[in-house]
Amino acid sequence: MKTLLTSLLIIIYLNVNAQQQKGSLMFGNKAFELSYIYENEEGLGFGLAWSIVHSELTEKRANKNDHFNTHEFTSKVTPAVFGLISGNFEELAVTGKLGASYVDQKINGIPDSKKLYFAVGIAFEVPVYEDISLKGSFDNINSVMLGVAFKI
Repeated sequence: MKTLLTSLLIIIYLNVNAQQQKGSLMFGNKAFELSYIYENEEGLGFGLAWSIVHSELTEKRANKNDHFNTHEFTSKVTPAVFGLISGNFEELAVTGKLGASYVDQKINGIPDSKKLYFAVGIAFEVPVYEDISLKGSFDNINSVMLGVAFKI
């Protein structure tokens, strides 16, 4: 609740100083992401993204990448929060994603005391019609996602 309230306060602050605002909605394999970006007059964008992915997928990825340990996720979903920074290059917008994911898991049958894990990703956005763009994203939590971005 505290994180959600902080996020809303940041959005309200950014909303006051924004030249242009964008929202996006993306879906992937058992994953969902919602984001908000505001752009200043120089074309730099700053924002936040919230995502949820089914823990089964994240658990499989953790076990595949960590050959020496067995990961067992205890929650049904894995939430993540990203800070976003973007720039426009002609017809392409590129967004860097940096954040954290909350993971409740057991490693080799022992509860993991570390709950927050580093999350990083990149997103690309191409306009398709006036205020609507096609958006694609890749990060280490949700993997590949596609969706739409729209001006607010």
